[in-house]
Amino acid sequence: TGNRIVIAGPTGRWTYVFVRSGTTWVKEANFRYIPPGDTIPYGAQDVTISGDGNHVITTSMLFNGNSGGAFYYIRDGSWGINQAITSPDSQGGFGFRCSMSADSNWLAVANLTSVYIFERVVNPFSNFEYRTKIQGFLPVGGSLQDISLNDTGDALTILGATSVFVFTRVGSTWTQQTNLSVYSGYSENNSN
Repeated sequence: TGNRIVIAGPTGRWTYVFVRSGTTWVKEANFRYIPPGDTIPYGAQDVTISGDGNHVITTSMLFNGNSGGAFYYIRDGSWGINQAITSPDSQGGFGFRCSMSADSNWLAVANLTSVYIFERVVNPFSNFEYRTKIQGFLPVGGSLQDISLNDTGDALTILGATSVFVFTRVGSTWTQQTNLSVYSGYSENNSN
C-alpha cells in the first residue's frame, strides 16, 4: 500500500519498520534475529517488504557458520519472527541480496553468483519453501549486484556488473529471456 517501509540500520544488525501517518513517518518496530540459545544478532544485510506491508525479509551472510540466512517476519497486530531460512546448499554467501514479490508469495535470495527461489505456502502456517536455484548466467569471474522480483513473482531481474539478466517463470520453470549488456551496440568509432 506504500504506507510502510523497511530499512536496514547502519549497524547492519537492526531492521526498522516505519509507517506513514498523513505526511509523517513514524517508527513502528525494530527487530533483529537472535537464534534460540545464541547471543549473536543477525539480519539487515539486505531487506525487502511485501506490497501490503505485512511481510518482511531480512538477510545475513554470517548466519549458520557463514553459509547465510534469511529471516521472515510477519505483522499480525505486532511484528514477530516467523521463519529462519537457511541456504539450500553449501555454496556460501546466501543472503547477499533478497527480493519478495509484492503479493508476498515468492522470494528470491542471492549469493554473489546464484539466485535461490522460494514459494510461500500455508500449511498450516505461512512459510517459504525452496523451489529452485538459478545459476550459470554470469560470465566467468562475474558477480551479481542486485535482484528484483516483479509484483506477482513470475519475472526476475538480476543486475550483474556489466549486464542485466531477465528470467520469467511459467508454472515452476524459470527461463532466461534476455541478457542486456552495457556493451551492446557500443562502437569504438567515435567519429561524427
